[in-house]
Amino acid sequence: MSVIKATTRSIQQILEEQIAKWQVLEKSREGKKEPKLKVITVSRQPGSGGSLIAASIGNALNLKLYHRELTAWVAERAQMDQMTVESMDEKEHSIIESWIAALTREKHLWPEEYLRHLKKIVHEIASKEGGIIVGRGANFILPEATCLSVRFIAPIEDRIANVSKLAGVQPKEAEQRILRREAHRKAFIKRYYKRDINDPTNYDLNINTKNLTLDAAVQMVSAAWHSLRQA
Repeated sequence: MSVIKATTRSIQQILEEQIAKWQVLEKSREGKKEPKLKVITVSRQPGSGGSLIAASIGNALNLKLYHRELTAWVAERAQMDQMTVESMDEKEHSIIESWIAALTREKHLWPEEYLRHLKKIVHEIASKEGGIIVGRGANFILPEATCLSVRFIAPIEDRIANVSKLAGVQPKEAEQRILRREAHRKAFIKRYYKRDINDPTNYDLNINTKNLTLDAAVQMVSAAWHSLRQA
């Protein structure tokens, strides 16, 4: 996964622009009945293509995508370096690791503090214009009635082939990357939400991308979105 750097100024600009958009949106909504369903949360197995599909869903439904921007916002709220926040993003940290990190940094972001900022941001997104939130266990943060939760999966051999091709690495290296990332995400969800990321009952839709085209996956989620919004 590539690391996206952002200066404090650029992060601040992003936040200010988003707040301005929300303020305009609030004025336009006065007197109008708003649908409860405003967010699609996307969980994905590494290599399943979930992040790419999420971006395409956003384009199809005209919904804003929230993915790596979330780490920039947490960094801004916590007044931390973005690289520090990215090192914790969708990862589980033991209390011992936190103590060690606290001794080696001038200012340390405790995992619980990271989660507190993350939850506030997710709720703000859901209460304003909504959108698509990728990862971070957002479906465990928001009430079920306010989001359509989707998980993308695929057989391990297909995911290895995808990562190997996209990252330009050998299958063995691709497999190691997948298993490492998968373990981090599973531990993150288990520690902070006390849930099993692989339990299909935690999601409204479980989509196996093995034999689906990108367009087919987008159509499935779009159909569910429109159906639930009209309910």
